[in-house]
Amino acid sequence: TWTPVLTASSSALSITYDSITGGVYTKIGNLVYLQGIIRTDSVSGGSGVVRLSGFPFTVAADASGLSASGPIICYSGAHFAGDVPTGGEALAGNTFAALTFRSTANGNTQSLQVSDLGTGADDNLFRFFVMYRV
Repeated sequence: TWTPVLTASSSALSITYDSITGGVYTKIGNLVYLQGIIRTDSVSGGSGVVRLSGFPFTVAADASGLSASGPIICYSGAHFAGDVPTGGEALAGNTFAALTFRSTANGNTQSLQVSDLGTGADDNLFRFFVMYRV
């Protein structure tokens, strides 16, 4: 198992997580597959881009950039104050990923911001999976 957490790129978030928050992973050779769910009961502080953090292994730091990063698919989401994450990218050399959304079906991918997070009980519910190389 592993414990997914949300962090911010510019300043620290203070978050209380709901009891359903958690994750599992499988590592086969140099490929890692994460699956998880997050739901928060309170969020305060923080600024910048929202990151999915706490990966059990560091993402490979491939100089070419072709195989180091990996996709995040958020396959359900609810109870956000603003935009809801739909995906993201596990970032090379780190144990986190930047979360993204699209405001329209054909719109550009944009970074999820701390201001998009709900601050109350049972907010920011999303399920996801991540795949990357170590």
